[in-house]
Amino acid sequence: MNAIELLNKNTLPDGIAGEEDVVVAGNADVVARLPVPINAFYAAYLGGDLEGMITTLHPAVTVRFPSYRPLVGIDQAREFFEFQSTVFDQMDFQLVDAFSHGLMTVVIWRETGTTASGEPWRCHGVDTLIGDGQRIIAVQVGGSSWPLRELLPRFVPGHRASTLAGGIA
Repeated sequence: MNAIELLNKNTLPDGIAGEEDVVVAGNADVVARLPVPINAFYAAYLGGDLEGMITTLHPAVTVRFPSYRPLVGIDQAREFFEFQSTVFDQMDFQLVDAFSHGLMTVVIWRETGTTASGEPWRCHGVDTLIGDGQRIIAVQVGGSSWPLRELLPRFVPGHRASTLAGGIA
């Protein structure tokens, strides 16, 4: 059995803990431990409040998501988060744990559900956020890339400014 089959069947070799063995702290407990404004960002996300999420972002925020070029600014972040809200029919998002050091916060998460096309969904990852105490400057989402590539529709914005490409992409 290859690695993808093991992941899809949720069976792992003896001695390796599966996702069901992870102790989840609980969304409310983790949010309560997050620094401002990152706590407000996750509270809004968990509540389905797009505008609440956007108000926590710095005007020049950078959002990085696996397999996409960096998105820069609130308009691109809003377009991306609006798109993300359409790709799942049902979602159970769990904050597993988080820790902060200086301006950086790392949030460990897992999610299960059903995609808008009816596919079963399971993913886990780590978000790294940088905040200045008032706004979030950067959001780096790190998740399992195989389900993102294979099971979800692609985000295709009207245009994207990229500091890496030096202009409009």
